Amino acid sequence: MSYFLTTEEWLEYEDVINSFSEDTFNQEITWLRCVRSLSVDGSDDNPLYNEVVIKGLIHYNVFRSWPINLNTSTGQVDSESALLLLNNKYLNDNGYLNEHGQFKMRPSLDKFIINGLRYVNKGDSQAAQTYNNNPLIHFIVLLRDYTEEPDNRY
Repeated sequence: MSYFLTTEEWLEYEDVINSFSEDTFNQEITWLRCVRSLSVDGSDDNPLYNEVVIKGLIHYNVFRSWPINLNTSTGQVDSESALLLLNNKYLNDNGYLNEHGQFKMRPSLDKFIINGLRYVNKGDSQAAQTYNNNPLIHFIVLLRDYTEEPDNRY
């Protein structure tokens, strides 16, 4: 037997997801939003960031969400660190979605600071879409950034 949700049930589902997000997506994350990646002389070693505080839900190695493996001579090292969940309504209300509903970030340049540790984006996607295929949740797979300071405390 097949059961299909009505439009009203889909709207209720969307409301439940958004209400849940308002209650639980409250971890403050500092989004280092890259606004310039090249310096005045054209070198790329001087990015300029705006610090934007956003709210989301963090999962720390709760489940395998994205394959981020480093191949070494002794085998593979799993470098997956955290999964950042963001509510699309929240992102849209704050002007952080583009015209296609994607999070306005520069994946290779933007960084995120969570509990004093800096992370980089290693993959992102949308999830939990509604009946009209509008996504409700955006997730970003984060990897600890060890490139500039050994302990990465900010």
